[in-house]
Amino acid sequence: MNKEIIAGINKHIQEQFPYLDSDNPIIKDLPDGNLQLRYSGRPQTQNKMVLAIKVIVKVNQNGKILQITSSR
Repeated sequence: MNKEIIAGINKHIQEQFPYLDSDNPIIKDLPDGNLQLRYSGRPQTQNKMVLAIKVIVKVNQNGKILQITSSR
């Protein structure tokens, strides 16, 4: 996939989830021809607890986001 398309997806995810490390998603090819981008982050809450959060984004080959799934 084109680096500019991935950069656009990263920007969209960063706007929606500012606590994620959106610069280095793990990219995986799916059997249906789409791609899966996995983001992770460890934001700190107000009472100093750290949460492990993962966001999985399914995109087609043109860069259109098909599905966003996040953990809590």
